[in-house]
Amino acid sequence: MRVSSTLSRRAGYSLAVVIAFFATAEVGLRLFGRPSSGVGQSQGAALESNRTKIWTLKPGETSRFGAVALIGENGLRVPATRLQLADAPRVLTLGDSSVFGHGVSDGETLHDQLQMQLGAAGITADVDCGGILGYSTEQSIQLLDEIGWALEPEVLVIANQFSDMNRDQFPDRVVMEKLNSPVVRIASGLSASHVFSGVRSLVASARGVPEYAAIGWPSPSSAGVPRVPPAEYVHNLVLMLDQARERSVAVVFLQLPERQSMLNGDRPTYAVLMDYVAAAWEVPVVHGDEAYRNSGIPVSALFQDEVHPTAKGHAVLAGALAETMLGAGFPGELSLPLEQPVFEVPEFHGELPPSHLESIQEAVLNQR
Repeated sequence: MRVSSTLSRRAGYSLAVVIAFFATAEVGLRLFGRPSSGVGQSQGAALESNRTKIWTLKPGETSRFGAVALIGENGLRVPATRLQLADAPRVLTLGDSSVFGHGVSDGETLHDQLQMQLGAAGITADVDCGGILGYSTEQSIQLLDEIGWALEPEVLVIANQFSDMNRDQFPDRVVMEKLNSPVVRIASGLSASHVFSGVRSLVASARGVPEYAAIGWPSPSSAGVPRVPPAEYVHNLVLMLDQARERSVAVVFLQLPERQSMLNGDRPTYAVLMDYVAAAWEVPVVHGDEAYRNSGIPVSALFQDEVHPTAKGHAVLAGALAETMLGAGFPGELSLPLEQPVFEVPEFHGELPPSHLESIQEAVLNQR
């Protein structure tokens, strides 16, 4: 008993010494300096890592590419025209930087101009922006679960396309699964500790690798795999339709225009897939390329680059959206997505063969 008691005291003393050491180190690092993250403010200054959505927007005012944007505490861009009326119907837009309003200042974005166009038609509505830089359908689904559905929209505008078709080393689904693994969860919990951050920095330095990677969204490339493969893209669109219907939320698809496709007269694969889901589940769809052509405005005045709309481009898209929504019965009378598709195309996996894509296009045309 005496030996056991002695060992217990020694173990207790050792544990106390270890705890005291780490507590002293933690207090010292907090008082006299935090380990550098290794990431300068110039790298992804508007983004921060997020375990469930890969990344999210930092709250506060940000100025990027000559445009000023205000990000709310929930990580969403705050519309300059927001009315915040309790009884006003709400619209929520989803998508990536083209919906967020890359390079476009508050008051001139898609969601701001949609609200103004509806107001010009005598409809008072609040339009919330769920567009986040680089977001795919995988990330937008998670955003809906955490933030979007709580906003109680009457209409969901889904415009995810470009970021889904972009290529990276791994699909977004795999990255999000890894971020939710037990090891990453533990590391995320420890990241608040200055001692843990210091040790991680030392280990990264010894290995000759950066402690952190800059957060951003991938550039279009022929290498790698689609961030959301075609079959998963269709699945995700249908999943959002199902979730919307369960909440009595109507849906409108917005196909964003792409400069090169407009010049070539072709249809991007993911635009064809959105057309299929829209036709099969009877969801209104706004074709941005058609809206651009019908506007009579030179294409050069509507694009900032290959995909991002200018303020004029946002106004054209907002006008087409407002016309479609009002024509479909907004507010209050828009039809919900069907429970089952009125037609289906043969099942496919992985990359979509050209022949299969042609059959989908033909099926959509026949349905119309």
